[in-house]
Amino acid sequence: MKRKIIVFIVLILALAGCTKVNEQAESNLTAEDIVKNHFKYINEKDADKIEKTITQAKKGVTWEFEKLKYFKLINIEEDKSDIMKDAYMSNGRGSAIKPFQVKVFKVNFEVNYKDGGGSGFGNGRYTWYYFVIKEKEGSDWLIDDWGV
Repeated sequence: MKRKIIVFIVLILALAGCTKVNEQAESNLTAEDIVKNHFKYINEKDADKIEKTITQAKKGVTWEFEKLKYFKLINIEEDKSDIMKDAYMSNGRGSAIKPFQVKVFKVNFEVNYKDGGGSGFGNGRYTWYYFVIKEKEGSDWLIDDWGV
């Protein structure tokens, strides 16, 4: 009986350790990976995982998953020109929160909803900029804003 209890405790501790490793791997993602995962989680209709890719400012968005057929990432390219980054830092949310680091991605994606639209989108292709930040040194990359 004691042996079964010890095996059970060891099993629980091992599983708890695996969970921690997975959480650490999630936090080591690149800014680009965060955007890719964001689209993946929208397609999976997983609001909890989406919330892990965004800052507090974007939490609570209504995704209207019941209407969604797909939200497909077509292309992602880092915008290194500083034009959009400077606009974000001087006029956008960056001017208020002063993030430690900012990366900007030009993202092409396609949206398809069952009734032709949802969540403020009509069916079709879009090109938007995604602003991904580290709020402070050592923090994870998170999407802080999108659009334009």
